Amino acid sequence: MPNGSSRFAKLDKWRDSEGTAPSFASIPYVHDTVVYFEEQVYKQKSYLHEKYVVDGLSLRQIAVQNFTSRQSITKHLKLNGIEIRQPRTFTSRNKNPHYGEKRIKGITVEHKAELNVADVIRDLKGQGVSFREIAKHMTKLGISTKKKGQGWHPMMVKRIHDYYKY
Repeated sequence: MPNGSSRFAKLDKWRDSEGTAPSFASIPYVHDTVVYFEEQVYKQKSYLHEKYVVDGLSLRQIAVQNFTSRQSITKHLKLNGIEIRQPRTFTSRNKNPHYGEKRIKGITVEHKAELNVADVIRDLKGQGVSFREIAKHMTKLGISTKKKGQGWHPMMVKRIHDYYKY
């Protein structure tokens, strides 16, 4: 080894001046370094207000920081009179327009030809024709679907009928 160092140089720092390893009693344990709080900070109104209202953290984020459950954070928010936010609802930004609508430069406008088809569906259903028969007839006539698919399905016809029940 270069410069007279041993392969176990990292372990040598644990040895005392006599070259013996320390006893197990002198090695610190994890529980010696954990700090225990007499009162949990997440129960205090000022702490909850700062984290939840000012910082905008979620219930889960506050719970993880305090080693507790989301339900416990919810309970203490209610006890301290802090209003709980409504959960976010996620919507797709590029949601397809309904049958009878189309998008032009991001603006939804009426699609006249598709609205005419919706009127025909409503009229045929009013005469007592089943959705299956309407779907077969529209496929035979070559009327294209919204996505220019293979053909009409009875459920597609039903959804258009239900959407335009005016």
